[in-house]
Amino acid sequence: MSLSLGQSVIRFGIPLVLGGSAYVAYISGYEDGPPKPDGTPQFKNVVYADPFAGGLPTACLGLTRSVSPVPVVLGDYWSDEQCMAVGSIVAARGQARVLDCIKVPVTQPILNSFSSHGHNFGEASTCASRAMGLLNAGKYELACDALAHDPDGKPAWSYVKTGKRLKTGEWEYRFVQGLYNRRLKESTDCMKGVALLRANYDFATGTWRAQP
Repeated sequence: MSLSLGQSVIRFGIPLVLGGSAYVAYISGYEDGPPKPDGTPQFKNVVYADPFAGGLPTACLGLTRSVSPVPVVLGDYWSDEQCMAVGSIVAARGQARVLDCIKVPVTQPILNSFSSHGHNFGEASTCASRAMGLLNAGKYELACDALAHDPDGKPAWSYVKTGKRLKTGEWEYRFVQGLYNRRLKESTDCMKGVALLRANYDFATGTWRAQP
């Protein structure tokens, strides 16, 4: 499995990687499950019907026909190499979209956290989110928390439609602990990225002091 995947970019003097193998493994941990004993991703190699998406054919990394450059056909087998290669392409595109919405300096963990949110809900939703607004206002810690919580502290981005409607006509949603766990992990990783940024970035000069 190649470790040279991904596109290197520089933003505000900080080196970042789009669609790198580490980020693909990060997403696989959510979409496919825990890694193998050797630490490599345990991809779901057979395209399955996603019960949370109305039975939509879904490949490893949660890839569907709307984002995959190759057909996603129910029952098809995708090798680990194909999952990593296609996943890297899709991840790089998604991270590029998210990065285009970010107007302030960020480190890789911050980008990965917001990109993971975008991979889950769509980059457009992430870019329009309260978390993104806080991030671009330079309120880093609040932005990280907003990935997981509403302003009142309740879980955010952790619900799915039940398929039923309330008496008001609005869709009914139910809380999913697994989604909230993912939001908490994104928030925690984002906070680590903020600590890394504050420790190694000179905002006055735009100088990054840490190694890539």
